[in-house]
Amino acid sequence: MIGAFLRLVTVLAAFAVVLSATMLYRVKTETRLMKNEIAALERESRAAQRRIDALETEWAYLNSPGYLSNLVSIHTDALDLVERVPDNFANLSEIPPRGALAYGEGE
Repeated sequence: MIGAFLRLVTVLAAFAVVLSATMLYRVKTETRLMKNEIAALERESRAAQRRIDALETEWAYLNSPGYLSNLVSIHTDALDLVERVPDNFANLSEIPPRGALAYGEGE
């Protein structure tokens, strides 16, 4: 009786060891896959950050005053731009108050 009970306990323990080893192997495999996915996502993130940095550098160059003034001087005839001088701006007294009717409206 005790021998049969010990044999049953031994078989159940062996089964539990095999089951836990199988589960451990499965968890290990999933962990490796997740680590590989994380590494791939980190590589993509670094590449995207490098592209963003390059675009920010290009944007800074394209918005630099030197580049823009050169661009304006090249295309000045097509753009028909007027140089900014203090006479180009309206005086505060010339601006109608907020909510006032524009000239010719309401007639």
